[in-house]
Amino acid sequence: MKMKLFQDPQVGREMLEDYDDRHDIRCFGSKSWKPELFAHYSHVADINIASHCREIYDVIEEAFSIHNKYGVDDHYGPDQRIERLGRQHSMSVGDILLFDGVHYIVDSCGFTPVEVFDGSNWYYK
Repeated sequence: MKMKLFQDPQVGREMLEDYDDRHDIRCFGSKSWKPELFAHYSHVADINIASHCREIYDVIEEAFSIHNKYGVDDHYGPDQRIERLGRQHSMSVGDILLFDGVHYIVDSCGFTPVEVFDGSNWYYK
């Protein structure tokens, strides 16, 4: 199964009109999330994971480990399970994962389902 990773490529550029909102997500995750900010995100990678009917948060944690290259013990190595679609940084607070039709934000501790608005469509938790 594939999990899609979305990141905001402009975070850290203070000249942005909505810099404060976008920066707060990096600090506070879901507590600062606004669905319309998803329109700034880009689909940067697909992460191949083995779901095997596990709890959803275990599956997301596996994707996090693969993308950040730790805690993964397989002979193929984590990079071969990542299809890189654009420039990206290590997965961190504020990044969004899409799995099985639900968007999850990476929080400072764990992952939280969030609503997103991509500029024309709403996606609900």
